[in-house]
Amino acid sequence: MGTTADADIIVVIESTWKAQKAIASQLPQYTLIGEPREDAFGVSVFSKPPIVDTTMLSLTEAHLPALAFQIDVAGENWHILSLHTMPP
Repeated sequence: MGTTADADIIVVIESTWKAQKAIASQLPQYTLIGEPREDAFGVSVFSKPPIVDTTMLSLTEAHLPALAFQIDVAGENWHILSLHTMPP
Protein backbone atom coordinates (compact mmCIF):
# COMPACT_ATOMS: atom_id res chain seq x y z
CA MET A 1 0.00 0.00 0.00
CA GLY A 2 2.83 2.35 0.76
CA THR A 3 0.81 4.66 3.00
CA THR A 4 -0.03 4.80 6.67
CA ALA A 5 -3.51 4.38 8.10
CA ASP A 6 -4.59 6.38 11.09
CA ALA A 7 -8.34 5.86 10.76
CA ASP A 8 -10.17 4.15 13.61
CA ILE A 9 -12.43 2.26 11.20
CA ILE A 10 -11.88 1.38 7.55
CA VAL A 11 -14.79 -0.04 5.55
CA VAL A 12 -14.06 -1.66 2.20
CA ILE A 13 -17.06 -2.12 -0.08
CA GLU A 14 -16.87 -4.57 -3.01
CA SER A 15 -14.25 -6.51 -1.04
CA THR A 16 -12.99 -9.84 -2.40
CA TRP A 17 -11.07 -12.51 -0.46
CA LYS A 18 -7.87 -11.50 -2.28
CA ALA A 19 -8.34 -7.80 -1.51
CA GLN A 20 -9.23 -8.47 2.13
CA LYS A 21 -6.12 -10.60 2.61
CA ALA A 22 -3.86 -7.99 0.96
CA ILE A 23 -5.29 -5.12 3.01
CA ALA A 24 -5.20 -7.12 6.27
CA SER A 25 -1.51 -7.90 5.74
CA GLN A 26 -0.81 -4.13 5.73
CA LEU A 27 -2.99 -3.36 8.78
CA PRO A 28 -1.94 -5.74 11.58
CA GLN A 29 -3.12 -3.28 14.26
CA TYR A 30 -6.75 -3.60 13.08
CA THR A 31 -9.33 -6.25 13.91
CA LEU A 32 -10.96 -7.62 10.76
CA ILE A 33 -14.61 -8.58 10.30
CA GLY A 34 -16.65 -8.94 7.14
CA GLU A 35 -17.98 -11.02 4.32
CA PRO A 36 -15.80 -10.75 1.23
CA ARG A 37 -17.36 -12.05 -1.98
CA GLU A 38 -16.23 -12.58 -5.54
CA ASP A 39 -19.07 -10.43 -6.89
CA ALA A 40 -19.36 -6.66 -6.34
CA PHE A 41 -21.09 -6.89 -2.95
CA GLY A 42 -18.49 -8.02 -0.42
CA VAL A 43 -17.77 -5.97 2.68
CA SER A 44 -14.72 -5.88 4.96
CA VAL A 45 -14.31 -3.77 8.09
CA PHE A 46 -11.02 -3.04 9.83
CA SER A 47 -11.35 -1.57 13.34
CA LYS A 48 -8.90 -0.25 15.91
CA PRO A 49 -11.50 0.15 18.69
CA PRO A 50 -12.61 -3.15 20.22
CA ILE A 51 -15.49 -4.78 18.36
CA VAL A 52 -18.25 -5.65 20.84
CA ASP A 53 -20.77 -7.35 18.55
CA THR A 54 -21.35 -8.13 14.87
CA THR A 55 -24.37 -9.21 12.88
CA MET A 56 -24.43 -9.99 9.18
CA LEU A 57 -27.77 -8.89 7.74
CA SER A 58 -29.47 -9.48 4.43
CA LEU A 59 -31.65 -6.44 3.85
CA THR A 60 -32.85 -7.19 0.32
CA GLU A 61 -34.33 -10.06 -1.65
CA ALA A 62 -31.04 -10.17 -3.56
CA HIS A 63 -29.27 -11.14 -0.28
CA LEU A 64 -26.78 -8.31 -0.41
CA PRO A 65 -24.73 -8.30 2.78
CA ALA A 66 -25.01 -5.55 5.33
CA LEU A 67 -22.72 -5.65 8.34
CA ALA A 68 -24.04 -4.23 11.62
CA PHE A 69 -21.42 -3.96 14.33
CA GLN A 70 -20.71 -2.26 17.62
CA ILE A 71 -17.40 -0.86 18.78
CA ASP A 72 -16.34 0.29 22.23
CA VAL A 73 -15.27 3.94 22.23
CA ALA A 74 -14.22 5.13 25.69
CA GLY A 75 -16.73 2.81 27.37
CA GLU A 76 -19.61 3.66 25.03
CA ASN A 77 -20.97 1.25 22.42
CA TRP A 78 -21.25 2.84 19.00
CA HIS A 79 -23.56 1.11 16.51
CA ILE A 80 -22.41 1.16 12.88
CA LEU A 81 -24.03 -0.21 9.73
CA SER A 82 -22.05 -0.86 6.58
CA LEU A 83 -23.93 -1.74 3.42
CA HIS A 84 -23.70 -1.61 -0.34
CA THR A 85 -26.79 -0.48 -2.20
CA MET A 86 -27.86 -1.67 -5.62
CA PRO A 87 -26.68 0.56 -8.46
CA PRO A 88 -29.38 2.72 -10.04
